[in-house]
Amino acid sequence: MGGKGSWGRVFYRCALFLTTLNASLDPVFVTCCTTGPDAQQDGVYFIQATTYVSGEGPKHLIEPTFLSPYRHDAMPINSPKLLSSMGLTPDKLSQLSFFGDVISDLLQKLEARPVIVATPQQQFAELYAAYCPAVVAPRIVALESLSLFLHPRRGQHDFAASLHHFCGRHPSKLPSSDDARDLCEAMVRDHYARDHKLRQLISRCFDDVYREAGNEPSPVNQWLEIIESLLDEPSLYTGSGNADLFSDALSDGEFSGDCEIAATDPERILNTITPMFKRSYHQTYDGKDILSSRYEDAAPDPATRNILLQQFFDRLSKHFGAEPRVGQLELSQQVAEAFDNGNFLIGDAPTGTGKTLAYLAPLLWWAKQAETRVAVSTYTRALQEQAFFNEVPRAVELLKECGLTDEQLPRMSLLKGRNNYICGRAIIDTAPEPSAASLIARITWMRLAIFYCEDIAADLDGFPVSPGVPSANAPATLRQAQAMINQNRALPACCRGKSAMRCPAGIRTQQALRSHIVVTNHAFILAQPDEFSHVVFDECDHLHEVALSARSFDIELEEVMQLSKDLRRNRGRDRAALPMLSKLINNLPVVPPRLGQAAKDAQELCSKLDAVAFETSSELKTFNEYRRELEGKRTRTESASLFHEYLESGRGDVLLTTLQSFLDTVNGLDSALRTSIEELGDIELRLARKIRWRLHRPLEDLDHWREGLELWLGGESGEADFSDKLHFEAEFTRRRHPLLLLKYLLPQEWLGDVYFPSLQSAALVSATSKIRDSFKPMSSYLGLDVLAEDKQERAGRIVEEFSGAMTFSTDAAIYCVPEDAAPYAYRGPDHDAWLEYIENYFFYLGERTRGRILGLFTNSAIVKRIGERLSPKFRAIGLQLLWQGMPGLSKEEVMRTFKANHESILLGVDTFWYGVDFPGTTCEHIVIAKLPYGAPDRYMYAQQARLGYGIQRNTIYLPKALAMFRQGCGRLLRSEDDRGSITILDKRVLNGQHANFLEELPGGVDEWDMPNILRASTDECLQHIFKHMGLKADVERRGLGSSFI
Repeated sequence: MGGKGSWGRVFYRCALFLTTLNASLDPVFVTCCTTGPDAQQDGVYFIQATTYVSGEGPKHLIEPTFLSPYRHDAMPINSPKLLSSMGLTPDKLSQLSFFGDVISDLLQKLEARPVIVATPQQQFAELYAAYCPAVVAPRIVALESLSLFLHPRRGQHDFAASLHHFCGRHPSKLPSSDDARDLCEAMVRDHYARDHKLRQLISRCFDDVYREAGNEPSPVNQWLEIIESLLDEPSLYTGSGNADLFSDALSDGEFSGDCEIAATDPERILNTITPMFKRSYHQTYDGKDILSSRYEDAAPDPATRNILLQQFFDRLSKHFGAEPRVGQLELSQQVAEAFDNGNFLIGDAPTGTGKTLAYLAPLLWWAKQAETRVAVSTYTRALQEQAFFNEVPRAVELLKECGLTDEQLPRMSLLKGRNNYICGRAIIDTAPEPSAASLIARITWMRLAIFYCEDIAADLDGFPVSPGVPSANAPATLRQAQAMINQNRALPACCRGKSAMRCPAGIRTQQALRSHIVVTNHAFILAQPDEFSHVVFDECDHLHEVALSARSFDIELEEVMQLSKDLRRNRGRDRAALPMLSKLINNLPVVPPRLGQAAKDAQELCSKLDAVAFETSSELKTFNEYRRELEGKRTRTESASLFHEYLESGRGDVLLTTLQSFLDTVNGLDSALRTSIEELGDIELRLARKIRWRLHRPLEDLDHWREGLELWLGGESGEADFSDKLHFEAEFTRRRHPLLLLKYLLPQEWLGDVYFPSLQSAALVSATSKIRDSFKPMSSYLGLDVLAEDKQERAGRIVEEFSGAMTFSTDAAIYCVPEDAAPYAYRGPDHDAWLEYIENYFFYLGERTRGRILGLFTNSAIVKRIGERLSPKFRAIGLQLLWQGMPGLSKEEVMRTFKANHESILLGVDTFWYGVDFPGTTCEHIVIAKLPYGAPDRYMYAQQARLGYGIQRNTIYLPKALAMFRQGCGRLLRSEDDRGSITILDKRVLNGQHANFLEELPGGVDEWDMPNILRASTDECLQHIFKHMGLKADVERRGLGSSFI
């Protein structure tokens, strides 16, 4: 890396190629505020650029400058709310220079300079390139990128979030260069506050990355040079620093000094560091016994509990300055009684009940009194984290206020599947070898090592994938980063014995065994059904589909072929496992015979795996031709069993032979890899250790394929009975090679007959437990009716019911169904007409409400099409359109952006119908494009063939659709102050066959308080929405009073 003087202010390795001769190397801090992220479409309304060299004080290269983002002849009638809030009204903007006339001259002042920007890196780079194409570009580092690179932590990394995290303050509406400088210094200070060993590890990794980047000029090389300068020469930007924020000065040369004393191998340094998750475990759990998951004694004193619950909810209402929530205390008491009596409870808790605190309050007390391990299971990992990090601490604080001491409070932990955590062995074994890994792989390993040391759980759900470095091919960069992340995921049996205490997955398991409350998720709990005997299932309506996933198997033949290639073929400088093994064997003076044979077998079987997967694909295509030939001659329910018929009739013998060969190859490859792993354990070489870990990774996939193939060939009994509990299927849609499927036909039967009877008690809670004014549909959907039945082998279990009252007034929401809406059609000209109507409705409503719209769809392809067509139209009027699956944004980033920018529209599918919370003015309008019926498929027809059309529709198909509809409507009113509209653009809901959906709309607190449903023309619906929201005068004032066409 070199010492001070070989880089930094005096000399940059690439500076001679890319800078002008008189360009200063002092970093310039820039804030550039735009109306949106598109350099071609959006405008600049503020810019400032300042240097802060020690001893010189702040100097403005660009004075704080307000600009008009709009041409004066194209000024909008009304400014977007963001501009209006800063006083930038159309009148004010008309007095400012149009940014397009002056921005080029301003930006040229940054020519060839190292620039630290508050905006995203790519956004500023594109802006500069658009307006200064002939000028040498500055070398740009975004503060968001610096945060991602140097401080890979859970949470957001954008400028506003980082400023709050590192500086403890929120940015003003107009962030300044001072804010940018303060954030930069705070991040550097946080680095130097780290343990000295971790600092050495980072400096050593940085040096390796720098060498890998080479001496040739490149954006990455320049970016790294600036990062190096910021870390090693803080005097370049700490002049006139914030004395209130930073009391002492940073010293130059610290970063290069760390590198000089650091060990050569980063993994050796890592081995000497005690990670945060291990320290936290010892502080809380040392000396604690493992808790039983079953409770056989008398129930804890109910009188004491009831007094505590009353105090708890009294204090809760005082905290919010509101009346106690209807039904919250009652639900809490019913949950407690179910656990006391060893019963089951299904509870319907409408939006606003506060169900999470309602079940947490008795559960925290009960688990501690009983000294028993209890689970809280949520639908998704995101909801799991929300419960653990937000709701559990709130419940604990309230219990403390009620007089409980720390000794009387339960221990709590968060538990996910092992592959959500970094493996303690993998993070050592995957450290990149010299010249044997890509630049992105090296950077990602360094960031993983930091995260492993500093995160409280080393939970990869909190790890930001983006490495922060500039990239000409962002998707490829993310793929390389994700590949390194996947190499470091814990495996089912990755760490045992002493090594388990350096593995986050092992630590989390030990914590969970010693915790009274374990917050987990449905997928984990159904995959490990013996772990808990007392469970609260939140969002219980999803248990059916999660049970289906847990009891089913799929084999993606494309993935089988890819695994074969990944084991055999290098990718650039990222080495594959089997070539590395061959190289090691060739360099050994004496090759252990078993290792040599196992390596040879692995190579041959790996090639055979690719061939047998291709042969399986061909045989499945032969079956598909057979199916197409007969499907026209059979009913849909008869066609659903064609695969069974094909296999049992003898026509599928060649397919079965191929599948047996597939299974034999999987078993053989598994054995060869395991033998290689065992033999490599006796070789004391760093490379052998790394190869062992790489050979471990495919074993999980091989185990999954083996289990699925054994079911295919033997059925549940193992005697080739092609069990009628399973649906055999091959899926060809939009695939080069088919997907081999085994789907559990009736998951509710497994829940009711097998899983639920194994529990001592459980509470199943949701806002949609009561469908069609009855618990019967959801009880059937979840198998609770089966559980309640007396069977020869067991007595039926008691299932209590709780029905919570509605919590919001019907005056808060208006429900509209346009009678003249274009009818839904899934193809043809009618489909195009329907799409055009949907687009027109969203644009008309969004323009007049200034966004605040959540659009709910059932098809991601339609969302993409509508998003791409409407985005330019919304951008032209200063509104942001977001959609699930839009390029460059994850689902979580889309949600965060929607919450942060109230003048936006969000289109979503799947999880946006449930489990998201947009309170207040973020979301004031819900638009449901289509009723959420599931797409009919052969699996559904197979269920109908077993149960009958009516029973399947009433116990599976309709409960799922109605629950999803109700959950979608529940996204609107999240608090007593919320107000808004829900529009259903699928007019089928007005027909008797589909009228069940309207019956699911929430009523008011009183039984007779029915929802306000308007059935009228589209224009009349819109006018009522504007009136309901008090927007009519504003719409008219803005000249937008024209009718909907």
